[in-house]
Amino acid sequence: AVAVLNNTTQFGYELSITQIAKIAKNVQDIEDFKSALRSLPLEEVERLFTAGVPFSEFNKVQASLSKKRYASDFDSTLTLSEKLSRNHEYDTLERAFKVFSLKEVKEILAQRASLSGVLEVSEVLKGKNIDTNLQEIIRFEKHAGHGWGKGRNVSSSIDKFGIDNVNNMISQGVQLPNALNVKRQIERQELNQFDNIDI
Repeated sequence: AVAVLNNTTQFGYELSITQIAKIAKNVQDIEDFKSALRSLPLEEVERLFTAGVPFSEFNKVQASLSKKRYASDFDSTLTLSEKLSRNHEYDTLERAFKVFSLKEVKEILAQRASLSGVLEVSEVLKGKNIDTNLQEIIRFEKHAGHGWGKGRNVSSSIDKFGIDNVNNMISQGVQLPNALNVKRQIERQELNQFDNIDI
């Protein structure tokens, strides 16, 4: 809070205690905050940090939007940055734009899916020549487990069960890592039974 006060004063701004508190709670790096003050009007700096979006990440999103000739004004960039902040996927956006349009990216984020997970799953399905649409890819991603390895889970499930069975499991709300674990346990038990047979 003191750093926010000192730096805003240095730039000729007078902030209320409420403004300082709202901004300071999300300032992780004072150099990032100072860069924002040098580049944006105070009102935009306040909105940016109140939303919890670091200026450096905002810049990445703006550059990705601009590169694809999408609207990259402050409001458009902040709106998308806030959605990307949920899973800290600012760095994923440029890669996503190689596969998906801005409208599709917004749809993925609106359904609270992981952008990186959807990309992984999309690559797997494409690699296996499985024809899908965005909604199906998102459905697969949401049933591919949490964290890393979503693409691997989808790929292993298709290899083990076949695409029709995987579609059936997903339609019943089954998480693919759970199905894979059950399959491994059954295979292990069958192997143990085979090993215990007296010849």
